[in-house]
Amino acid sequence: MRSLHWRQRYRAMEKALPHSPAQAVVFLGDSLTEQFDLDYFFKMPRLVNHGVSGDHIDGARERLHLSKKTGAQQLWLMIGINDLFDGRDDAWMFSEYQCLLEGLDFCPRVMVQSLLPTGPSWQKLAGGRVPEMNRFLEKESRRRSFSYIDLHTPFRQAIADGENLFQDDDIHLNDRAYTLWSSLIRDSIYRPGS
Repeated sequence: MRSLHWRQRYRAMEKALPHSPAQAVVFLGDSLTEQFDLDYFFKMPRLVNHGVSGDHIDGARERLHLSKKTGAQQLWLMIGINDLFDGRDDAWMFSEYQCLLEGLDFCPRVMVQSLLPTGPSWQKLAGGRVPEMNRFLEKESRRRSFSYIDLHTPFRQAIADGENLFQDDDIHLNDRAYTLWSSLIRDSIYRPGS
């Protein structure tokens, strides 16, 4: 059963469909995406935020038809950290992700973003599994001719350099992290006619 927040976000996305911008660029993901202030960081009118806090790979699959109905010309995907937190095993996650990626054939430009590192308090529970998940995502992206965006490496480097990129919970991102993320993808966001 989906959470109240998930259902509310789903209904809000459904209601927004008639107002979707032409040549939309959709960001599909969990809380890291939902909290990404796309208007502030990019100042581009065609960006659509389909992030849902607490969501999982299967939840993104369930919502995928909403992203399709926007007429998305580009889709940015980042999902899976909550599956790791909930202890879902690799075989289940790989299978669910393959189904999700297969469902993205409607979009001409798919950008699969790596999972981000976690703060130290989450390292044992989920953070140690992130690199393996990212290797899988990179391999599957190449196999499908999708673009794979490695955000993990520059985030790890920033953390190693002493940057604090997390809120107090060691998983959600602060403004510094969103500034870094936006700088890493800005030039790859689809612009009609370019």
